[in-house]
Amino acid sequence: GQPLTKVQGLDQACGTAQFVADAPLLPKTLFALPVLVQKLATLQRIDASECLQVEGVHSFLSAADVKAVGASNAMNLAYHGKIFADAAEKPEHLGQFLGLVLADSFEAARTGVRLVHVEYGEEVEATVSTADGVLKGSVQERHGVLSIGTHTPGTKSLQGKISSAGQKHFYLEPQTTYAYTDCNGGLIVNSSCQVLDLAQTQLAKTLHMPMSKINVQNQRLGGAYGGKAMLFAPGCLAVCIAVLKTKRPVLLQMDRTADFQAFGARAPFDASWDCSIQDDGKICSLKQEILQNVGTDMMGFSQASSVNCYNLPHAQLHCKGVITNLPCNTWMRAPGDFEGAFIMEAIMEQVARAVGREPVEVQELNLDEAMQKAWQRLKTKVSYDETLKSLKDFNSKSRYRKKGIYCMGSRYKLEASTFFEKAMVRVHVDGSVQLEHTGLEVGQGMDTKALQACAMELKKIAGDFTMDKIQTQLPKSTKDFTWRGVTGTFGSLTSETVVSAILEACGKLQKEMQPWVAAGRGWQEVVMLATKAGAELTQAGVTEKAKVHDYMLFSAGCAQVEIDVLTGETQVNSFDLVYDCGKSLNPAVDIGQIEGSLMQALGFSLLEEETRGKDGRLINCGTWDYKIPSGNDIPVRLDVELLPCLKPDAPVMGSKASGEPAQLLGGAFFYAVKDAIGYAREELGLSRVFRMDPPASPSRIQTFCEQ
Repeated sequence: GQPLTKVQGLDQACGTAQFVADAPLLPKTLFALPVLVQKLATLQRIDASECLQVEGVHSFLSAADVKAVGASNAMNLAYHGKIFADAAEKPEHLGQFLGLVLADSFEAARTGVRLVHVEYGEEVEATVSTADGVLKGSVQERHGVLSIGTHTPGTKSLQGKISSAGQKHFYLEPQTTYAYTDCNGGLIVNSSCQVLDLAQTQLAKTLHMPMSKINVQNQRLGGAYGGKAMLFAPGCLAVCIAVLKTKRPVLLQMDRTADFQAFGARAPFDASWDCSIQDDGKICSLKQEILQNVGTDMMGFSQASSVNCYNLPHAQLHCKGVITNLPCNTWMRAPGDFEGAFIMEAIMEQVARAVGREPVEVQELNLDEAMQKAWQRLKTKVSYDETLKSLKDFNSKSRYRKKGIYCMGSRYKLEASTFFEKAMVRVHVDGSVQLEHTGLEVGQGMDTKALQACAMELKKIAGDFTMDKIQTQLPKSTKDFTWRGVTGTFGSLTSETVVSAILEACGKLQKEMQPWVAAGRGWQEVVMLATKAGAELTQAGVTEKAKVHDYMLFSAGCAQVEIDVLTGETQVNSFDLVYDCGKSLNPAVDIGQIEGSLMQALGFSLLEEETRGKDGRLINCGTWDYKIPSGNDIPVRLDVELLPCLKPDAPVMGSKASGEPAQLLGGAFFYAVKDAIGYAREELGLSRVFRMDPPASPSRIQTFCEQ
């Protein structure tokens, strides 16, 4: 439970931490970049002759080469689609892999990609939006209608809508794979994926090779947020095809623009609702209808309907997927839960404005009782009543700058019982310890928590044991464990379920070494005596299902912003957050995760959206046009408070997850801006009830301040 600095933090900050593409490359490594589909039309002819004349270009691969090495072009496990667009069929979306240029350098490969000429047949009309999909009958069900309670009539009804154009994962490290053959004719695949077991299974199935001949590994990932759980597959498989074809090592690291074009994101949605309310703002009944633009396959679906932290007498929640010609969308941090909370807050804000009350008053009428601890602590922390009074006073005296404030709560269910991880602890004869586990370090500080838990348990054997005696096994690899059944690294729960497995392994070591434990006897001596006696000092552990249960996590946040009515610019003055982290395994790491998720939500609320043309082409494709939060966008003051935990009830050492739940609170940035716009509109005699879709960009702020 100590707030230790992340063990790999300094290496990451200094640039010395190695990711997939940073490892020393083998001789004769080829550098690969994909050629992407640019028109939604049948492929008539691919001419790579000019590309192959470029100095340094080795070869060009396409769907024909997949068949030549005895593999399947279809990916039907991790990713539903084709490795390369096939000439016999219409491409599924713009940005689909069409081929792969292999060269002696990335520079030569980039030149070669530009010189691959493709002739297309007649272009067909693309299905881009959910409206297009509805017209073409491409709506699909996953869960049907989710119903809560029984219908209760109110005194009035309200209808509303809100839409989002999606959000890119924007992981720091783009999709990357480095693969080569081993001495036994197998493949060693270094992939920036979140699920090694799934990658190994996908490769074996598609390449028609036994799993025993495929070793998938990685040392760490440069961010993922769900974008590398399934979307790793096209690049990973294309590289392995290239290795089998050329018999040489191959490295693919996507350029940012190509990564944006080829892969999906947080799915866009169109939400509508009809709610029945009392005159005071109490919601009696709610009906939500949500259409989620999943892209080419329902793999991109997540349940984006929710009542979040509110206790409603009756609700009907209906979320459907719409198949379109966009790249397949996928999970992104708090998938479904974040969108659901954002939509539910749009409803709550609309109700408050319609009955002429402050949102906080209406929220409290509908709030889940279990939210009260975090909610009341937040209101005290920000001195809500005094702050609101001061804000109104400022706005009454300022014409061109307006302040806004908004509070949000989060009720988040963590399904820990569905997670399963493994660990192995080896004590060497010199007293050093090797720790292996199935969690992947994605920047979330998992290895730090794992080391702390291991050190805490081994210290029970000898009081002089210190954490620096432990070395984490890197890279994580499918050759070290049977990964079947291991949960991928996502969903915020891997850290604690890895710790659960480590606790079991260390518990076995404690029993094995107990005969040689004595008061005043140091670690080195205990190890020496146990080794001489033939004790088994390598022990394995798994997540104990009987001891791991699901739990709820409650948190609350308050955003305070200031907008410029003339320019539409926003300054986030502060964000205060109260979070139930249970008995944190590492408060420093957990607070960092909370802050990070909040900033990703800020991007969704104020800055980020996908802009697409009529053919589905991504227009803001790359860092010049697609902006994530920078140093100027983050709150001037950000204060995260972990609630005291007197009675830990979370299953693993009383600690609760920190990676995703706080993401839901980030919608408060958007609604605080909308609050500020409302004050500007009031001065012009305009209504505070108006629809605005995220993000609250400068142009939208300008528009809604005037009309």
